Amino acid sequence: MTKDKFPPEWDDSDDTVGKKAREDAVKHYEDAHYRQEFTPNPADASMMGHNQIVWLQNECKRLVKERDEMRKEVDRVKLENNNLYTRVADALEVNEHHQNLNGKLQTRLTEVEEENTKLHTHLDKQIEAARKAGM
Repeated sequence: MTKDKFPPEWDDSDDTVGKKAREDAVKHYEDAHYRQEFTPNPADASMMGHNQIVWLQNECKRLVKERDEMRKEVDRVKLENNNLYTRVADALEVNEHHQNLNGKLQTRLTEVEEENTKLHTHLDKQIEAARKAGM
């Protein structure tokens, strides 16, 4: 970020940490389309520090509010995610139960089909024997 983004009164060449924080805040300020044209008036030079502090305080308040909203959103998403995991676990349990039940039903169906085939064969033999006996 270039120096011309800051008013000359804000130049703290020896304060690199504070300068970086201000640069980041100003970059965010500009990126969010909040920047208002700033033309310092030499007569108001004594107020530059105050304006800077007020702007940073407002920016901090906005960022704290944004952070709190993001935390709420994260909590909401975590809760939703937890609920979805619970629903998936329940669905898997039901699926396992249904597979077990379907396996038992398939086994019983096979037994009934075999029994039906035996009964059919037995009845065919009885009918054939009755026909031969002259009924």
